[in-house]
Parts: sequence; structure tokens; C-alpha cells
Amino acid sequence: MNPNIPGLQIVEQLIQAASVALTGGVAETVLATLPLPAGLIGPNGEIEIEYDMTETNNANNKTVTVRLGGLTGTALLTHTANTLAGRAGRMCMRQRNANNSQQWNGTTFTAAAIALSRGTGAVNLSADSSIVITGTLANAGDTLTLESCKIRAYKQ
Repeated sequence: MNPNIPGLQIVEQLIQAASVALTGGVAETVLATLPLPAGLIGPNGEIEIEYDMTETNNANNKTVTVRLGGLTGTALLTHTANTLAGRAGRMCMRQRNANNSQQWNGTTFTAAAIALSRGTGAVNLSADSSIVITGTLANAGDTLTLESCKIRAYKQ
């Protein structure tokens, strides 16, 4: 993915290639985190997120969520599914000429379908924050694995 606004410069990134597995619990759990120090992307910056997941292929729900503001923050993308061997997602969140105004578009891909997410938020990024990718299991005996992810922050 490339930044959508000319003149953006990458200021922070997380590239995680080692897999992180979630199993044994049903609470929402952080699988990857990119800290966002106060003012990191400025009022016109953007953040791009890509992830690849594998999971137990059965009838139990598994949920992947991307949040702005940590584990209890604003959900930018949530995808719940079952009977999948895996899924991948891509999204972009943009500041809208202010540190506390965001707009985002996200897509989750599976072998059977594509799910879209679009929204707006008002998270104050002039204070410290973070982007997290989380997983939630309906059955503690299942596994949801973040195989890899890239989170890139850009500032104009």
C-alpha cells in the first residue's frame, strides 16, 4: 500500500513476521501493537494496516479487531467468522485536518467473501495512543493466529 496523500513520510512502523497464537481463553487479546506517541502523524497523517490470520476451521466464531486507542479503543475494523482456515485484511485510517478527527476504510478477505468496513472517529491523537490488532475466540479450545502484520504511520 502507498500513502494516499502526496508528501506523506513514514514516521513509524511495525512489521511482525513471527506468528502470535491465541488459544486457551475467550477474552479479547492483543496480538500486535504499534505505539503512537502524541502528535506522531499530525493532523493530516494516515495509518495503513495489513494482516494475515490462520485459524481453527470449525463452526465456532473467531473475531479479529483493529482498534485505535488500545484494547478498549475505537474499533476500526471487526470481522467475525467461522468455518474458515484463514483471512487477511487491509485498511487505511486518515486524519481529517485535525488531531481528533479520523476516517477509515477497511477490507477483510476470505476464500469465500470480502467484508468492507468504513467509519469515522474522534480519537485525540495529540495524546499518546496506539493501534492494536486483537483476537477473540468463542471457544477456548480453538486457535486464532496472527501470521504476520504491517502497520505503518505516515505524517505530512
